[in-house]
Amino acid sequence: MKQPESEQVLYSLPGECVRSKHGYRCISWLDIMRLFAPRYPVMTRNILGDSRAVGPVTQFSLLLIPIVMNCFFMVYSLTGWIIDGRDKLNWSLEALTVGLWVAAGLIIFCVLVIVLTYWRGGHRWHPLVVSSVGHIVLALLLTLSIFITVKL
Repeated sequence: MKQPESEQVLYSLPGECVRSKHGYRCISWLDIMRLFAPRYPVMTRNILGDSRAVGPVTQFSLLLIPIVMNCFFMVYSLTGWIIDGRDKLNWSLEALTVGLWVAAGLIIFCVLVIVLTYWRGGHRWHPLVVSSVGHIVLALLLTLSIFITVKL
C-alpha cells in the first residue's frame, strides 16, 4: 500500500528524496514544518483588523489622535457648564467659533480615516471605522453641548 505524500514527508529526513506523482523530489525542513503549520487563520498584531489594510503603528496613531482631540474638546465643552459670571461671558464669546472649527476638524479627520481604511482594504467593522464613527458622534454631541451652554 502506497503512503500519501504527506506521510512520506513526515517519515522522511531532510535531504532525503521521495517519490511523488510528478517524479522524485527532495525533502527540506520547510516541507516538514508545513505539515505542522496551523490550518486556521492566525491572529495578526492588529486588534480585530487586517494587518494588510492598516499596519499596527498607523492604526495606533490614527486611533490616538481623535481620542486626544475629543478629550480636550470635552474639557472645553464642560468648562462652559462649570464657570459662571464674567468668566462665562468671556468663554461664550469664542465658544461657538471654537466648537464649530474643532468639530469640523474632527469630522474631516475621521472621514479621511474611514476613506483610508476602506481604500487599503479594511471592512465596515474595522476598529478604525468604528472608532471614527464614534468620534464623529461624540464631536457632534460636544458641539451641541457648547450651543446649549452658550444659549443659557
